[in-house]
Amino acid sequence: MARIDFYVLPQSTHEARLHFAIKLCQKALNHHLKTVIWLDNHAQSAELDALLWQAQPESFLPHALLPASEPLPPVLLCSNQDIPTDRQYLINLSSQAAPNIQHFERTAEIVIQTSPILENTRNHYRQYKQAHHELHMHNL
Repeated sequence: MARIDFYVLPQSTHEARLHFAIKLCQKALNHHLKTVIWLDNHAQSAELDALLWQAQPESFLPHALLPASEPLPPVLLCSNQDIPTDRQYLINLSSQAAPNIQHFERTAEIVIQTSPILENTRNHYRQYKQAHHELHMHNL
């Protein structure tokens, strides 16, 4: 059974969702958790990659887009391929529920106040609940 945290943001912007994902990455890095962020497509991965480079100039967040060469950094951005299961933490920014979720110690779903995201994450919640995962809601 996996632990899945739903972070419900009051904002409705795509940028707020990405910035919150970066905060989660920073927190995971502070706790020495290898992280993978799953996105729908390469354009979304490239957008987040650019934000990660700009996030905090005084604090570098080591990351790479998959496929990447060894050694792999603590944060990986993944789209259009299998999610690497050798990581402890998954941040799901995809419109799909994460497959193989049982391989991760923790998973995060970031919810913003737009109809498509609300509908997708409600569906994810139902799927995870039916699979008997441990679900936690965080209204921020």
